[in-house]
Amino acid sequence: MPFCLAETLAQPGGCSGEPDLADFARRSINWLYNSYWTATGITFDVGNATRTAIERLQRGITPTAAGPNSEFDNGNGALMSHSFAGFSGCLAG
Repeated sequence: MPFCLAETLAQPGGCSGEPDLADFARRSINWLYNSYWTATGITFDVGNATRTAIERLQRGITPTAAGPNSEFDNGNGALMSHSFAGFSGCLAG
């Protein structure tokens, strides 16, 4: 999934302006359901909140509304929590 984010940010305006959330949504759906960008061709160990959000994206819910938002939806997947750290400079810029 970090590679999906990197591709979205590499699009025009992605890092310097407003990232295309619909593009990231499409790439995330492709990652979950088609093993896009997976090393082994299998998507595995997807957290509940991530899976729920992507399933909602698949059903057409907008990216800004797809994520679960109750206090019990705050998982702590170490891989997902830290995988975006490399993009922090881009997102802060």
